[in-house]
Amino acid sequence: MWKGLAFGIILFFLVGGVVIDKDNIDFELIGPSTLAVSLFAFLFPLYGLVLSPMMERLDPYVPPLFLHPVGTVIGYVLLGGLCVVGLVLDVVALNAIL
Repeated sequence: MWKGLAFGIILFFLVGGVVIDKDNIDFELIGPSTLAVSLFAFLFPLYGLVLSPMMERLDPYVPPLFLHPVGTVIGYVLLGGLCVVGLVLDVVALNAIL
């Protein structure tokens, strides 16, 4: 469960700025912008919670991507950098909406 929640939050930081945009027509259609932003933001952790059990069940059938520890560290550093960039973009978008 925690892995799925963490994945959903990381996914929100990476691509949340695309969905939560001040020019998005959905925020005008749904109603109060605070409610609309909250509902769209909640979809990312929910997706992670649903995807996690499915991936754990399918995990034995998928070959490992990184066999060398250095490759794994480089991948995590790149992912962390993308999360920081996504977080900055999300905060800017949320400030523009609210």
